[in-house]
This record gives sequence, C-alpha cells and structure tokens, in this order.
Amino acid sequence: MRDVPDSPVLAPDESLPTLTGDVRPVLHALAATAPPGDLAAAWRTAVDVRTRALDLCARAEAELAVQAPGEATTEWWISRRLPAGIWLLEELRTRRPKPTGTALSALGLLLQRDQLATIDRLGREPACV
Repeated sequence: MRDVPDSPVLAPDESLPTLTGDVRPVLHALAATAPPGDLAAAWRTAVDVRTRALDLCARAEAELAVQAPGEATTEWWISRRLPAGIWLLEELRTRRPKPTGTALSALGLLLQRDQLATIDRLGREPACV
C-alpha cells in the first residue's frame, strides 16, 4: 500500500478520525503548524460566521414575528440540517465573545477545512494498492 502524504488531520492508520475526548492536543498541533496566513484567514472567517449568524437570526425572527416565513427562515431551516448549523448555534449562544472563543472557533474551522482538503486530495489520487 502506498503511503498517504503526511497530514496533521490524518490518524496514524491514515484514516480521518472522529475527534473524541480532549481535542486540545490536536488543536494545539494545528495552531503550531498552520501558516500565519491560514490562522489569520480562519480568525476572519470565525468573526464573519458570528456576524452572519446574528444577521440571519434577526432576519428569520423578523419574518416569524409578522407570521411571514420567507427567505431568511428557509435559509435558517436548511442551515440547521447541515454541519454548518453547529457553527451558527455556537455563535448565537455566546453573548459576549472573547478572543479565546474566537480562537477556538477559528481552529475548529481550520481543522474542518484541512479535513475537507485531505478528503479532496485523497479522492484525486489513484487507488492505493
């Protein structure tokens, strides 16, 4: 079997692990090895997710207040059934965001991005034989 290129998101057996238990070592390693530009982009994305979540929630609530569900309500409903819905709820439950929370969200987004990039890269490689 051909080795899969090194990746901070692959387990030693070259699988994509489901994170369980204490994920701090994984996030610490990711923070220590990610290029500064990637960390900055993840930070901006985490801030943007919060802004978008608050805006979407306000628009959906306004539609529901007048008993006229529309585009925002539909977008909210659809997003809640996607993995991204977890990010929306996490941002909405945080009343006063702190830099540590934004950093944690940024690392979570960066980890997710790296996992998706790894899946994409592996999907384009010839089958391991």
